[in-house]
Amino acid sequence: MRSDNADDAAVEARTQSGVLFRLLDPAFGFFVWIGHLILIYVAAAVACGLGLVTVDRDGQSGLVVALATVTIAAAALVGVHGVRRFGQRQAASDGGFLLSIAVGHDALAALAILWQLIPISMTPPCR
Repeated sequence: MRSDNADDAAVEARTQSGVLFRLLDPAFGFFVWIGHLILIYVAAAVACGLGLVTVDRDGQSGLVVALATVTIAAAALVGVHGVRRFGQRQAASDGGFLLSIAVGHDALAALAILWQLIPISMTPPCR
């Protein structure tokens, strides 16, 4: 009797986590975007606050290259997620509605992440 209850509890936990995953999966790109924004702004603030970026161009260009690399990596992560979800749309039981929403959200989030390259490349990291 106990094993049946334990098995039922395990199945219910997996089902609930599956529902949570299905609800949060379309927002994956936005979560990466939020994490990316926090990471690049905190990294720039810490580098400037600790004096890790020198006044010369080499120190500043090193920080700019690091921030641009993180930005491109975050956009690539969102792009890979979007491509995977796009491939799964045909086999989806609900006609791929949530997967289509996820692909659209990932495209918007990737664009927003890449948009951050403009202020990274145009403004000096520390004033």
